[in-house]
Amino acid sequence: MLMQIKVSIIIPVYNAEKYLIECLESCVNQTLKEIEIIAIDDCSTDSSLSILRQYSLNNEKLSIIAHTNNIGAGGARNNGILAAKGEYVAFMDPDDFYYSSDVLERLYTKAKENQVSICGGSLVRLRDGVIQSHHNDPFFFNKEALLSYQDYQYEYGYTRFIYVRDFLMQNNIFFPNYRRYQDPPFFIKAMAIASKFYVICGPVYVYRVYHKDIEWTESKVIDVIHGLSDCLKLSLQYNLDNIYIYIVKDCIYSRHFIKKTFRAFSRNPKVQDEILKMLDIIEYSVIHKYNVKFKLKPRFFYQKIKFCSFLRKKIRFVHF
Repeated sequence: MLMQIKVSIIIPVYNAEKYLIECLESCVNQTLKEIEIIAIDDCSTDSSLSILRQYSLNNEKLSIIAHTNNIGAGGARNNGILAAKGEYVAFMDPDDFYYSSDVLERLYTKAKENQVSICGGSLVRLRDGVIQSHHNDPFFFNKEALLSYQDYQYEYGYTRFIYVRDFLMQNNIFFPNYRRYQDPPFFIKAMAIASKFYVICGPVYVYRVYHKDIEWTESKVIDVIHGLSDCLKLSLQYNLDNIYIYIVKDCIYSRHFIKKTFRAFSRNPKVQDEILKMLDIIEYSVIHKYNVKFKLKPRFFYQKIKFCSFLRKKIRFVHF
């Protein structure tokens, strides 16, 4: 009789040779035995694919999907979801690892006991070989509980959770095919539709922090803008006030993202058009949704509209 897979671990791999073995070991050594590991190599140019093939010779839990074209991490994860045989799916990045060997067993057990589509725990960071945890940040849960996403409203850290595969499939919850910023739209949509999720106390996932050089191309910039726009639309659709405020105030009004992209692509009409579309979403929500949906100060909206007008004028000036 074939073993029924309880959790499928999906790992998109691209030039990850340095930490790949450590990642795989943390998956293989889980006390939950009914697992499969799906590694999707996205046309790596280093030895990642060779490492995967060699590792699979001695571990039947590992299956490999080798792309012939590079499609990005989001598309790779989607292919993993489609190929998965597990009741639940988990997502792992190839330079990260599980905090302990019993993580998946604990998550699966609590998910089944509480009959939830999403179950997770806390994320800690590994910086210069030292694990760092901050008990007051949104990545950390100090107690076991059934939570409402309406109360939680955070858009990062999707790798801390396991998800019922059928729930994702039935609700068409996949990662956008963006090169950048594809994680938050997936996480927000999954959490918003599930409405409630269960968390266990303590760390489950170790996120490795190190400097990664990003070459900002036109397509990557546009992808980030698309991702931000997706999050804005989802926050409006599901009345997620805090996420809306965070994206608008910290990512747009603070000009952090705009400074990075506008200077580099100020004469690029494609980027200009996408920024203007994103501003349209914000301005529409201010005019039509304020009294109904959002509990924000009028002064904040005045400042935001003023900033939108400033950007529009600057874009038109540069363009013409």
